[in-house]
Amino acid sequence: MSSIIAFQRPKANQPRAPLTTTLLRRASLLVKGPILVLQFWRMRSELAALARMDSRELADIGLMTTDIANALSSIGPDKTEMLARVAHDRRCRQEA
Repeated sequence: MSSIIAFQRPKANQPRAPLTTTLLRRASLLVKGPILVLQFWRMRSELAALARMDSRELADIGLMTTDIANALSSIGPDKTEMLARVAHDRRCRQEA
């Protein structure tokens, strides 16, 4: 069974975005795309460096090996930021 999606044209009274706005949006995507890729690889290399650490090294920065495993299995844009929050929360609990 197939479903057909009809192409909907803009209505006559609906304003369309000017050509310059459309071009600027596409140009910003061309600039943001490589930046997002570079950020992804930076975060990935930082997480890989953390995953290579042993339990003593992780304990020095306030993390455990299970934190790394949880970060790898979680869904989110920045797993290193999540690990920083975990370490900060753990330090705050130890001080209290």
